[in-house]
Amino acid sequence: MKNYEKISGFADEIAQELDVQIEVVSRLGIQYIEMRGVDGNNLIYHPDAKVKEIKQKLENAGIKLSALGSPLGKIGIEDPFEPHFEEFKRACEIAHRMDTKNIRMFSFYIPEGKKKEYKGKVFDRLGRFADYAGRNDIVLLHENEKGIIHTVSTGCKDYLINNLYSPRLIDHNTQNRIEQLEEFKRSNEPLVLISPSMNEGVDLPGDLCRFQIIYKLPYPDLADKQIRLRANADSDWYDYKTSLSLIQTYGRGMRFEDDYCITYFIDSRIRDFVEGDKFIPNDFKYLVGQNNLDGQS
Repeated sequence: MKNYEKISGFADEIAQELDVQIEVVSRLGIQYIEMRGVDGNNLIYHPDAKVKEIKQKLENAGIKLSALGSPLGKIGIEDPFEPHFEEFKRACEIAHRMDTKNIRMFSFYIPEGKKKEYKGKVFDRLGRFADYAGRNDIVLLHENEKGIIHTVSTGCKDYLINNLYSPRLIDHNTQNRIEQLEEFKRSNEPLVLISPSMNEGVDLPGDLCRFQIIYKLPYPDLADKQIRLRANADSDWYDYKTSLSLIQTYGRGMRFEDDYCITYFIDSRIRDFVEGDKFIPNDFKYLVGQNNLDGQS
């Protein structure tokens, strides 16, 4: 029997009963599942004793969790948030008990025709989720939304492609960049485009890009002789080019007034750079400074 170590999926689409889930995925040689419904309820709603029982059965079968498939964010934006936030904290606690950092979530139901009215409220709630997750070593995953990972360099792009095992990922080389971008835009699947060169001249409005990850600060490559000579002659030029690229990258996912896109900065240098750089616009500094969590804006 083949051993599919890197394959994961929702086992509750097999059955609600944990014993049946374990029997089938074990027979298939699958070692990871994304747990959602189990024994009649979502995992995050089970009491501690039941969570402990579920984990023990999984361990006995040699099965681990890739993520929690939660209903978090599946409430109306006008519904009370604090009880839901308590559920979110409980989900983070259970994720750690189940030895996973990953929680799949949603971004609230918006009344028809009111996206602009509630955009700020959505960002506030997602910001609270992200802040708490960051402080508790939890990674929040976007459910069924397209996004882009800006890697700055081809080396970083190749590293992610070779180490992230997901059918959602799509990348390109220097010859097929336009074709792959068009494929990403045409697809109805929640693809994630990984690219070192989508920071300008790319229009991804609306549902084409609901989140983006800026992998590292987009410093010009000093391995290039001309860039190195220019940077040595004028340090302001180097900072200006970095700032310009950062702002251009940030704007890829928001293309009209009512549009929205969550941007994650995962380079720990981002806050110091933005606060100290004279070329960064004040409104951008405000956006980064608003967030208590390094890494999300």
